[in-house]
Amino acid sequence: GTLNILNHRLTLIFMHTGFSMAMSVFMFHGFIRGSIPLALEEAAYIDGCTHTQTFFRIVFPLLKPIISTMVIMNAMAFWNDFLLPYLVLTDKKLLT
Repeated sequence: GTLNILNHRLTLIFMHTGFSMAMSVFMFHGFIRGSIPLALEEAAYIDGCTHTQTFFRIVFPLLKPIISTMVIMNAMAFWNDFLLPYLVLTDKKLLT
C-alpha cells in the first residue's frame, strides 16, 4: 500500500525534525560528557538539590553554548535545504 506522504508539508517537518534530532543528540552527548564535570552535580546533591533542581539550576545554564550552536546549525541547514523539499513536494503549488 501507499503511505500518502508525498505533497504534504507535515512530512517535510517530520523529516527535518528527525534529521536535526539525530545530530543534536550526538552533539549534546559529546558536550555534556566533555564539558560538565560530574563533581558539580554531586555537589548539588550534597547541598540538597533534587534531580530536577540540579538539571535546571546547574546543568541547563551550562548548556547555553551548545543550545545556541545547535539552533544556528539547524536553522542554517533548514534555510539552505533545497533537495528534500524538491523530492517530497512534487506539487508546484507547495514549493515556495
